[in-house]
Amino acid sequence: MSMILVVEPDPAFAERITTALEPHGLSISVVGDRGAALEGAAARPPRLVLVDSGLPEAEELLAAFAARGGGPGAIALVPAWAGSRAAADYQADAIVTKPFSDDDLRATVTRLLEQGPATGGTASPPAWM
Repeated sequence: MSMILVVEPDPAFAERITTALEPHGLSISVVGDRGAALEGAAARPPRLVLVDSGLPEAEELLAAFAARGGGPGAIALVPAWAGSRAAADYQADAIVTKPFSDDDLRATVTRLLEQGPATGGTASPPAWM
């Protein structure tokens, strides 16, 4: 089972992400800030990290995960009002714009899980594929 770390301070969005992904064989861990994210990732390394770009430390957190060789893929959760920035600007592998559809979120997560670890290799796709 693939573990997804969600760094989202808004309980409603965190619940929506969990509801969209957990029934499809993914284990979701939700934290609300940078410190908890780093602790959670150290305790149980995730396959993917979803980070709310509205967090004051979002870019720093995405950069920390990007710097880990072979580390998890990263998705920036960006509010629509923030405009479109390239995923590379966030040091993320993908961007999901809030509000998002469950199908779009699952498609992005599936694509990144299929790509495998950052150092190469393959990964098992989620059960809904």
